[in-house]
Amino acid sequence: MAKKEPIEFKQRAGGDVPRGAITLAEIDAVKRAFIERNLSLSPEEAGAIFGKSARWAIGKVKDGVFIAIDGDARMGDNGLQASRGVRITALSVAAYRMSITISPEKWAE
Repeated sequence: MAKKEPIEFKQRAGGDVPRGAITLAEIDAVKRAFIERNLSLSPEEAGAIFGKSARWAIGKVKDGVFIAIDGDARMGDNGLQASRGVRITALSVAAYRMSITISPEKWAE
């Protein structure tokens, strides 16, 4: 077995990176955005987020509110056809959640 050589790390031009340049809140925001962009949910999981059924979530896919990411949702004679095997993007679920959220200023209305 060949002897492994240590890796040299080169310093960036411009010197050291200032400490505290990235906060934990920024890291959490990037993680959340990555998960929402790449995560898919079953209709049961998407419905459970809103306290609804899988049938409700499939209806939202058919209405175009939730975005299906696989071939189980397709255009049919009577509009979009979807089954329980469909996967829904977490980003579309989060966008819908934000769209139905009421701001505290409007609670009294």
